[in-house]
Amino acid sequence: MGFDYSRFEYELNNIIEGYNLNPKYEFMKLDKCMLFKALLKGIERKEPLGKYIESNITYHPGEIPYSTYASAFVSYALEQIEKDFFDHYKDLKL
Repeated sequence: MGFDYSRFEYELNNIIEGYNLNPKYEFMKLDKCMLFKALLKGIERKEPLGKYIESNITYHPGEIPYSTYASAFVSYALEQIEKDFFDHYKDLKL
């Protein structure tokens, strides 16, 4: 079974829609595993994930520019994935 891009796009678009209505914390809701898979398979996407997010969210005047949010979102997700990975596997002898 391959990566479900339609599900990923659906979830991502829900987050973008939620962000456009209420920007506070909406980006943090995307499932980390799905994001990680999308980043790993980024070569199959027509544009990088950060660029996709940046080009699809609404700018809120007086707030941090959306490109900063997109970059911060991807960075945050990768940090969380790394933390979860090491927390889960730190006691295993590989």
